[in-house]
Amino acid sequence: MELYLKSRKKGFTLIELITVVSIIMILALLLIPNVIGYINKSKISVVKNDAKTVLNVIKTAQVSSDDSQNIITYKDAIDNSKGGDPNFKISKEPPANLSNIDEDTLQGIIDNKSSDWKDYEKYYGN
Repeated sequence: MELYLKSRKKGFTLIELITVVSIIMILALLLIPNVIGYINKSKISVVKNDAKTVLNVIKTAQVSSDDSQNIITYKDAIDNSKGGDPNFKISKEPPANLSNIDEDTLQGIIDNKSSDWKDYEKYYGN
């Protein structure tokens, strides 16, 4: 009596592994541009929100000051010598490049409808 020993297949073949890796790479290539787009959109939102906060501090300082003509930038708004009030300082310091910008430029940043990160890049971070 002959005994047939059936060999059991263990593991995956090379073709199966290459197929799975190829599918994963194709999916990754499709996802990466979308992820980068979402990151840029969130950075644009940060810049616009920082600009709104700085603009609100400037306008509040102008309304509270007797000499509102001297208050043009965020640094002016928190400077006593220019009629500002250090109490208007926000808890999170705005990026340095937004601290020295006038009202009209800040309003332009807020109103900008562009979704191109290059338009906002110079206002991001410190």
